[in-house]
Amino acid sequence: MTTRLTWSKIANAAYMSVLVLVVVIGPLGLAAVTALRDPGALAVMQSDSMTVIVGAVSGALLLLAFGFGQVRGPAMLDSFAVDVVVQGPRSRRGTLGRPFLVAAGLLTVFVGVLGALPLVILWLEDAVAVRSVVAFTSVSILVGVITSVTWLAGQVVSRRKHAAIVVVGGAVYLVYLLVEPVRPVIAWHWVAAGWPGDDGPGALAFVLLAAVAAAGVVAVPRLLDTIRYRDLREQAQTLSTAGSWALTGDLAGATAVFRAPPAVGRNWRTPRHLPKGARWLWRDVLAMSRNPARLLRGVTSVGGCVLVLAQVDSVPSSIQPALVVLAVVLGYSGMTVFGDGFRLAADSAPRPRLVRYTVGHRLALHSMAPLSVCVVLSAMVAAGTGMSDRLSLPGAALALESVVIILISTAYAAGKGPMPVSLLMPVPTPFGDASALAMFAWQFDGLILSAATVGACVYLFVTTGLGASFVAFVAALLVIGYWARRRYRALSTPG
Repeated sequence: MTTRLTWSKIANAAYMSVLVLVVVIGPLGLAAVTALRDPGALAVMQSDSMTVIVGAVSGALLLLAFGFGQVRGPAMLDSFAVDVVVQGPRSRRGTLGRPFLVAAGLLTVFVGVLGALPLVILWLEDAVAVRSVVAFTSVSILVGVITSVTWLAGQVVSRRKHAAIVVVGGAVYLVYLLVEPVRPVIAWHWVAAGWPGDDGPGALAFVLLAAVAAAGVVAVPRLLDTIRYRDLREQAQTLSTAGSWALTGDLAGATAVFRAPPAVGRNWRTPRHLPKGARWLWRDVLAMSRNPARLLRGVTSVGGCVLVLAQVDSVPSSIQPALVVLAVVLGYSGMTVFGDGFRLAADSAPRPRLVRYTVGHRLALHSMAPLSVCVVLSAMVAAGTGMSDRLSLPGAALALESVVIILISTAYAAGKGPMPVSLLMPVPTPFGDASALAMFAWQFDGLILSAATVGACVYLFVTTGLGASFVAFVAALLVIGYWARRRYRALSTPG
């Protein structure tokens, strides 16, 4: 089944593209240009550490694309088209080639623009020549092509192979970040060879990247033909179900659709002779361990949050807000992995209490496992202060404060219950209907609360010191805890 292009569809696509360009891409691009033209950001882009940053971003992009392939691959159709078209007489490359080319083209353009923007800023400041801009833009386009093929490979491989490759790739990525002598032999470090000022083998690295991209393009038809109808239909149905949940305003239900079932440890049991606290902690740890891939994602995200916040005071002030937002998003997304106990306590709050534990007791007992993760990761960062000049004990303390705030914000967000019908009512204003803003605030109240409080703590830490940040941390715990108590009490009250 093919969709014919008409002039009305082309005009509608052009109108939507211009609208997105003016409303979304334009302001974001202006903000990015303003941040990159800051003297501190320019100093970072012209320093020797920029090559490591370029390699780290390239490696993270490849790993994320491969991991996302199991959720939503580039060769994707809707459920009806999968049943009708993919099961037809045409080959997979014939039916799935067009959606793959569209997705790969958009991703390649995005990566190319992402790589060219810093070089254009440096060129405007007369720091690099036009040849350097063209060279690194070409490298970025090659990285976009390789990332697109990696995305498709993540869709094709089986779940076990996918999990194994993600674990190995994550280990290699950590080695790349921590062990400097092995960086030149890791593939994504070749991307840094095109950055101005790098002393590595630029021409050889460019040729190697071009060869990898060409090999990936040649392998695309075969990869498309190996996509299994069962996996394709499962992805399409999952995306359709998640879209239905999202349209009802329940983003938590939409994200829960993508959660993989337990893979190991179905017969694991908790010893009965343990004390109450140790028994609940052990039970939560077992529940997390039954899905190793999800547990790895949570630990990696929270660890990345801790690592970024621990060195936020060592970067230019213009980049600090963006790093704080990145750290909060990483920490909040990772903390939701450890927040299943909070959601369980919220679900049991409206029901008659059949056990001796109240909702508050359940929340306190379920918080021990994620709190232990926060303490262990912060202690690891504190132990590594001697390995890097950017890490310090006060920075590790700030990171611990921040992830604890994110933890209690996750518990607060878990108790909000179903979305009130009043939020679906229109809110007329002189600028249009503002009901979408209220729905957005309700959906992401935990994330917004985390960003505001962590941002305040980081600001006080950078401007005043750890003491003022700790005072703000205690105040945030008291306020968010009080709000969470009121929210869970409202859930427990009938009517």
